[in-house]
Amino acid sequence: MEDINRVTQEQLTQLRGGFFDKVKANDPGFHPDDLERVKTDELWLRRFIAHGEQDVETALQLLYECVQWRKEFGVNELDHTKMDAALFEKGTLFIRNKDKFGKKLLIFKAKHHQKGTVDMEQLQKFIVYYFERKELVPKKLVSLAISPKL
Repeated sequence: MEDINRVTQEQLTQLRGGFFDKVKANDPGFHPDDLERVKTDELWLRRFIAHGEQDVETALQLLYECVQWRKEFGVNELDHTKMDAALFEKGTLFIRNKDKFGKKLLIFKAKHHQKGTVDMEQLQKFIVYYFERKELVPKKLVSLAISPKL
């Protein structure tokens, strides 16, 4: 959190500008929701800069690769109605309660998962769907807390 707070407005402006310059030059066809997120979600951009150790060029590479992966994986098209209902019914993964810092917990109950019974691609989409849900509701959350035993 401290690294995120150290990010300056100038770094955010440089990252945003560099990203859109690169998009304009390459026309990668990124999802409009991701482009809007780069324009408006300051916290998201702060995370890239902090993760890149305050280096805007590193953050730009990370951000661009992330948005590229989101496009290829189809993150913005993930919808619970298109997923195998059994994944939800098993109760293997769900969001519940908060940790001592007030962060929502993403719970993974390993005892409900059996290796090889679910298509790996479907399982990956299911997990990404939950990460996205956790990220977007509520927007104030900064980190993910995972509890090793339940």
